Parts: sequence; C-alpha cells; structure tokens
Amino acid sequence: MKSRHISTLLLAALFAAACGIAYAQNETGHFSLMPYAGLGYGGDPGIMADAPVFYLIALGGADARYAISPHWSLLSGLEYQYRLTKGTAVGADGLEIRDYTKKEHVLHVPLLLEYRYRWFYAQTGPYAEFSFDRITGRKTRELGIFGGELELGAAIPISEQGCLRAGLRMESGKRVLSNGHIWCWNFNSMVRIGYEHTF
Repeated sequence: MKSRHISTLLLAALFAAACGIAYAQNETGHFSLMPYAGLGYGGDPGIMADAPVFYLIALGGADARYAISPHWSLLSGLEYQYRLTKGTAVGADGLEIRDYTKKEHVLHVPLLLEYRYRWFYAQTGPYAEFSFDRITGRKTRELGIFGGELELGAAIPISEQGCLRAGLRMESGKRVLSNGHIWCWNFNSMVRIGYEHTF
C-alpha cells in the first residue's frame, strides 16, 4: 500500500511540475520558435473543379509565437508544402477523360491566434498560399490560395524552455484568379509534429 501511495504522489508531483513548466513557457511577453514537419491529404471533391482532385501533402516549416497573455498568443510562420496530385482531366467537349499526376510546390503563410490551457492548444486564423506552379493563361493568372485553418493539439513540456508539439490541422481555401474567378476550393487535413523552444 505504501508503494502505491508513493507512486501516486510521484505522479502527482510530476504532473504539477509539468503544468508549472507549461505555464512558465506561456508567460506574457515570451517568444517561441517552432520548427516542424508533417503529412496530410487534401483536394477539391468536385465542388468547384470539373472533376474531383486529390493530393498527398508533405510539409515542413517554422512558426514564431508571441504570448500576449498566459493563455493567448499570436503566431505566424512560413511553411513549404510538396503536393502530389492524382486527378482526372475532362476535355472541352466533356467527352475526353484522362487520369494525370501532378507535382506542386506551395508556400503557406498563416496569421493565427492560439489559446493554450496546460498541455492543450487550439489555434485558428487566415492563411495565404502561393504556388510555384501557378495557373497562367493569356488573359488571367493565379493570385494565390486564400482561406482559414484550425488546429487542435498538445504541447508537452520536456524542459523549462522546450516542449514537443503534435497537432491536427484542418484548412479550407479557394484558389483565386486575377479575373476574380475561383478555380477550385481546397479542403486539407494534416498532422504536424515539432519542437517549441521558448526564449
């Protein structure tokens, strides 16, 4: 019985210490850098495109976070995405149909508000994406992909200044052309894992 009570007390002490570290890492005015990598899946299920388009996503980047209160922070960063698309092209006559594979390189720039309570965090806000493989034509060109995102996850302290972060991000955005038309509507979900260092 004594060993069980001792184990319970040790676990409680470790939990309290971790919560204390997590709170200290989110004190007002603290600045953090967060490199990360992840995998995802997304596409246009046919809402705007002539045929469904789906792709796999491999991503990597870094975010900067500034704590404006013990629970709230502002975030922004730069992310690179490699997208491997599998789709079906439909001819102008609506009869010619062929499968295709496309590789796309995308820069993702978010502006987010994060809420953190102990280990849990939630962040949301708008983003802009710019493709190196933009759609161009004689009378129009692609301006970018614009939308919003939501991520839920955990920030697990491993030291006084560092923690591991893992989250599930969901985003939706529209690919806008210079003539104001929307070419497609993207729905993406991805898992990100990274390390946060607080200065």
